[in-house]
Amino acid sequence: MAAHPLPAEVRAARAFLRQRGIRTEDLSPRTFAAASKESGAGFKDTLRTIGHMFLGGQGSAADIHRRIAKEAGEDESEYGELGGA
Repeated sequence: MAAHPLPAEVRAARAFLRQRGIRTEDLSPRTFAAASKESGAGFKDTLRTIGHMFLGGQGSAADIHRRIAKEAGEDESEYGELGGA
């Protein structure tokens, strides 16, 4: 059964995505809120999971982790420079 987010959850998802520079045209706040609600994960974990799904196989593991951490608003410095070892 699909989760139906409340209007407040959609607004919170929209604000979360905008704070991270993610365009709502690229990722629907309603869909994002529903995915988070259905999985029982917070917005950061949901974004991290989506990032893993879409970035899988794109660059080194450190590059992928750095990009996902950046999108989730976390410190990506532990993963080094983009393209670095």
